[in-house]
Amino acid sequence: MVSTAGGETQARDHDLEKAGTFTVDELVGDVSVDDYEVLPLPGGR
Repeated sequence: MVSTAGGETQARDHDLEKAGTFTVDELVGDVSVDDYEVLPLPGGR
C-alpha cells in the first residue's frame, strides 16, 4: 500500500462501518511510476 501518510489506513464498508486496517508500505514521495504497472484508485462518496 502506498499512501500520503505512514502507519495504517482505515478501510470502510460503504463509508459507514470500519472494515479493517491496512499497513502503509511506502509513502507517495518515496516511489516512482516506473515501479508499478497499475494504479487502482479506490472510490467512495
